[in-house]
Amino acid sequence: MGETTEMAESDSLENMIGVDEKTLIELSDEGYFEDGAAPVPNYATGFSSNTGPKGVLADRRQHIAQKNEEIRASIAAQQQTQMQFVTPNQAIDPLEEEDDEDKKELERIRQNRLDSMKRNANRPSFGKLLSIGQAQFVSSVEDERDDVIVVLHLYENHIAACRQVNECLSAIASEMTHVKFLKLLAHEAKADFDEVALPALVLYRGGDTLNACMRISDDLPNPFEEADVAEFLNSKGVC
Repeated sequence: MGETTEMAESDSLENMIGVDEKTLIELSDEGYFEDGAAPVPNYATGFSSNTGPKGVLADRRQHIAQKNEEIRASIAAQQQTQMQFVTPNQAIDPLEEEDDEDKKELERIRQNRLDSMKRNANRPSFGKLLSIGQAQFVSSVEDERDDVIVVLHLYENHIAACRQVNECLSAIASEMTHVKFLKLLAHEAKADFDEVALPALVLYRGGDTLNACMRISDDLPNPFEEADVAEFLNSKGVC
């Protein structure tokens, strides 16, 4: 009966602290549990204030926990390093995004040109700056097709800016072949036309006035060139 009790107590102690009787004896022999014994070595630091079986187990568990934490930290560091070397399939390269945007813009420009070509396929082609008088105004402007833009330059030969605009329009007309470019002396259009408004550009479509731009030299660089006049026309919807 006494032996049974001792075995039960031993089993109870072993279950409670997780250390078998042999180990307890060995630890006791080494002086870990005696009063005044040296501190129990700690697995991480080498020393501990914990004594007794429970102290040994506590130090062991602390050591394992510290090791687990170190392992987790090491794995996290490795994952962070790997993220810096991901493949293109794993992350989007900003340069690739820019390339995609460039491709979309080029495709949009190409499509606009194709649409413009389709619209212009059945439109008449002019390609030059035509000089008209008052008698030709109605047939040249008001009777033109509804899908044709007419640009009429009112000018006087003795005004330098007017002569320069005529030169620019001649060059532009060869490029914008589906736009009808005309020039008409201002005093023929109206005897008392105020020359301070020259050079003037009047835009028509289907016989209706779209825009009347007086003294356009004020809106152009000084001196101005073909590209400046073309940009001015583009800003008014002529292209």
